Amino acid sequence: KSAGFTTIFAFGCQTQETLFPTGAKIIRGKGRGDPSCAIVCEHAPAQEKNLSEYSGKEDNWRHVQMKTYRVGIIGATGMVGQRFATLLENHPWFQVAALAASSRSAGKTYREAVGDHWLMTTPMPASMADMVVYNASEDVEKVASLCDFVFCAVNMKKDEIKALEEAYAKAECPVMSNNSANRGTPDVPMIIPEINADHAAVIESQRK
Repeated sequence: KSAGFTTIFAFGCQTQETLFPTGAKIIRGKGRGDPSCAIVCEHAPAQEKNLSEYSGKEDNWRHVQMKTYRVGIIGATGMVGQRFATLLENHPWFQVAALAASSRSAGKTYREAVGDHWLMTTPMPASMADMVVYNASEDVEKVASLCDFVFCAVNMKKDEIKALEEAYAKAECPVMSNNSANRGTPDVPMIIPEINADHAAVIESQRK
């Protein structure tokens, strides 16, 4: 869910619709062959009016004005970072634009940095293998300039994680954290989009 966008699931399938306070819409559907055939399109009433033309076409859905977000993985060489890499490979919404890790890995290709420590059951994504890894702490501005937001999966002390995530936030780069360091911070929301998407509004308070 993102303000100004509508998420729509398989036309002609069994659906359940949810409306958010922002006007964004999620329609959950389940059809033959693909239980989660979601698309994201620019919020346009005219397009929504024409959805009826797809009625009954359970296996025939399309992407309309698809927006792809450039994302980064902070802590990309660790187990959780590797998992992010496999989940984001060929993702319809996200393109991995930057990988970052510790100073030991910085300047190496992802393949070189991970070496024999690839822990996933699937191969390293070919699209990321030759990407040069940035220094997660020293290249904050560079990574922020390349990404719409980052996923943080670093393995550090909690105070170090807080400082690192705050550095990216101050660089106007939103952080989706897999860590617990900021879990109790009053103005850092824990969001399940279908339940409390409106809690993202607290980000404006963060910026103050």
